Amino acid sequence: MKIGIDARLYKSGLGIGRYIEQLLYHLERIDSDDEYVIFLRSEMMDHYFPSNPKFKKVCLNIGWYSIAEQLIVPWILATQKIDCMHFPHFNVPIFYPGRFIVTIHDLIMMKHPDSSKSAASTRHRCVHWLKYRCYLAVIRIAALRAHAIIVVSNCVKDDLEKFLAIPADAITVIHEGVHSFENQPDVVLPPSIQRPYYLNVGNAYPHKNIPFLLEVFEELKRRGAPCMLVLVGQQDYFRERIIEHIRVKNLSDTVIHLGFVSDAQLWALYRHARAALFPSFHEGFGFGALEAASVGTPLIVSNIPCFHEMLGDAALYIDPRDIHAMISSINSLESNSAQRMLLIHNGKKRVQLFSWDSAARKTHALYHSLPRDASA
Repeated sequence: MKIGIDARLYKSGLGIGRYIEQLLYHLERIDSDDEYVIFLRSEMMDHYFPSNPKFKKVCLNIGWYSIAEQLIVPWILATQKIDCMHFPHFNVPIFYPGRFIVTIHDLIMMKHPDSSKSAASTRHRCVHWLKYRCYLAVIRIAALRAHAIIVVSNCVKDDLEKFLAIPADAITVIHEGVHSFENQPDVVLPPSIQRPYYLNVGNAYPHKNIPFLLEVFEELKRRGAPCMLVLVGQQDYFRERIIEHIRVKNLSDTVIHLGFVSDAQLWALYRHARAALFPSFHEGFGFGALEAASVGTPLIVSNIPCFHEMLGDAALYIDPRDIHAMISSINSLESNSAQRMLLIHNGKKRVQLFSWDSAARKTHALYHSLPRDASA
C-alpha cells in the first residue's frame, strides 16, 4: 500500500504532535513493505529524518483549521495517488475524495466550547459561534465519511456514539503509549523551586481546571502549609489569564509558572514532585498523568471516566470542584507513606499496559483491513 500521513502537527508542542511523532517512529521500525508519504510543514522538513527508505517527506505548508486546508489540501493529496490517507486529527478536508482513516482524540470542544483558541482570541461572540459551527460540521463529516475511526480511549468511543451517533463497529479503540524518559540527563531545577512542590503539566484550557488548583494553593498558603504548585505548559491566551490570576491573588511565592520545558527538565520535575495533580473536567487519554506515573510520581486526579480507564488503582480520585477533597488528598499523601509507595508501585505497573509499539502495530493492521476499492 501507499499510505499518507498528515504530519503538519508534528512537534507542535501538543499531545497530537507527540502522537504523530511516536506513530511515525514506530511505523518506520515495523513496516518494511508499504510506502509512506509524510506531509509536513516547511519548518519541520529539517526536523524529521526518516530512517526507513520507504518513508518520503512532502512539504504541505498549509495551516490547519483554515479555508485553504479544506479547498487546496485535497488536490495536493490527490497528486500523490495514495491508497489510504491517515488524518491524525479531526481536521479532515471535507472534499478529500480518497479512502481515509481519522484519529479523534477527544470531543472536548463539543462538550466544552469555551476550551478553544477561537473562544479566547475572538472578541465578537458571533465570530466564535461561526467557527464553532464549522468545527461541528468538519468533525461530523470526517466521522461519517471515514473508512475507519481511531479513538484513544473507550471514553472517546462512548462520546462519539452519544454525540455523533457513530455506530460502535465503525470505531476502533487504540490506546496511545507512554513517553519514555530513558537516558535523560539530570538537570538542576530552577532556583525558584525551593520547597516541596506539586506539579501540573499540560495546556491551560478551561476544561483543565487550573483556577481550581490556584484556589487550593491559596488556601494552603493561608494555612501556612510549606508547599508550592509548579505549572508547566505552553504559553497562550489561557496561560496568560492564569499568570494574571497568580499576580492578582499574590500567589507568586506559592505558584511557579515555568512555561514549556524540555524532556530532560520535565523528567526532573516529575521525579522530584511530591505528586502530580490533574483536576480536569474532561480528558481524552491523559498523557501527563501516565507520564508522571511512569517516572514514579504519585497522582491525584479528578474523578472522571477517562482517568479511571487509564489509571485504575494508580491514583487518588477527587471531585474536581471540591477544594477540601484535594487538600485532604494532599495531606493524606504527606502523612501516609504506605499509601504513597502503593500509588507509585501501582502507577509503574499500570503504564506497562500502554505501548507505542503496540499502538503502531494496531494502526498498521487497520490500514490493511480497509477495502482496496476507494469507493467501498
